[in-house]
Formats: sequence, structure tokens, C-alpha cells
Amino acid sequence: MKRLLERSTQIATLLPVLLGILFAGACTRESAAPHLARGNVLVNNGKLTEAAAEYREAARLSPKDTVPRERLGDTLYDLGRKDEALAAYHSAIEVDQGASTARIGAARVLADKGDLGSAQAELTQALERSPSNLYARLSRGNLYLKMG
Repeated sequence: MKRLLERSTQIATLLPVLLGILFAGACTRESAAPHLARGNVLVNNGKLTEAAAEYREAARLSPKDTVPRERLGDTLYDLGRKDEALAAYHSAIEVDQGASTARIGAARVLADKGDLGSAQAELTQALERSPSNLYARLSRGNLYLKMG
């Protein structure tokens, strides 16, 4: 009887962990897709604050996906919330160092804030990872114009 009680206690202790592992798989890109789609529709309808909330939820549900974080950054930038946009872009970069779109977005925010050196570093890294990225090249050209 004592042994059965010990086993029951062990199972009760492990149950939340096992359930967490089981349901962690449900938090995937597929479960985030509806939020991402709603965010896109809201952006197209000019409802940026609501779109940001949808992108935030998509990022939460898909922790290894850069797209919701990049779109959140773009939306926050358009709302004029540049510090939050920069944080969203950096969050995407943490997920994937090769996230060129996030690096370009971060560079745009940094350049707007007057930190041209950091903006240039972000664009350089974006181009090192994706040398044929025309948007990164254009952004670098625009940055050089700002730098004089």
C-alpha cells in the first residue's frame, strides 16, 4: 500500500509536466496562422492597434516563427511606437539570426532614431546572410544618403 501511495504521488507530480509537453505541440505555426491572417486583414483595413494584438498572439503561439514578430514590428512602427517596434524586430532576430526582414526593420528604426552606425551594422548583417536581398540593398543606399 505504501508503495502504491508513493507511485500515485510521483504520477501526480509528473502529470502537469507531461500535459505541458503534450500540449506544447499545439502551439505551432498552424495555431498561430488565424491570428496572423486576422492581423493582415486588420492592417489592410487600417486597424493597426488591433492588428498588433493579433500579431502578438501569433508570436506567442508560434515561438520559433519570425514572421509574426516582423509584422508586429512593422505595425508598431506604423503606429509610431518605435521602441516597441525595435523590440519586436530584435525578438525575431533572437529566433533566427538570419532574419533579414527583421534586420532591415531594425535598421529603419535605428536610422530614424539617429543611430546610423547601428543601422548600418544591421543592414550589413542582413546582406551578409542574404546578399541578393534587393530591399536590404535599397535600404543601405538610403542609409548612405542619410549619412551624407
